[in-house]
Amino acid sequence: MRQGVRLALLAAFVLAFSATGASSGSRITSGLHGRVTLFFSPCSPGTCNPPAKNFTLVFRRKGAVVARTKTDGSGRYRLRLKAGSYGVSPLHRQRIGTGLTPNRVTVPRGAWKRLNFSYDTGRR
Repeated sequence: MRQGVRLALLAAFVLAFSATGASSGSRITSGLHGRVTLFFSPCSPGTCNPPAKNFTLVFRRKGAVVARTKTDGSGRYRLRLKAGSYGVSPLHRQRIGTGLTPNRVTVPRGAWKRLNFSYDTGRR
């Protein structure tokens, strides 16, 4: 009988803990979505601003990484983020080119913001 009570209490604890975690994550009602494109210069027809496929964006707040997202095959991304300001960079930085534009973003409170990024590859 005691073991049955322990199991019931453990099950109730696990259920309560998982419900709390799910609700705290679902409170974030803001974020960013858009596309990431590559910039080549000079470009010829068909090579200007192609989508950045499988490109990882890293979001930082006060120097700490708080989120990452990877684009799909069309360069699209969608990321749930708390309202506030973030620094943004690619996962792997190059030594040439101007890099990612913009590199600072602001997420509005309670809304989704469309924001497109361009990544200068440095290829000339």
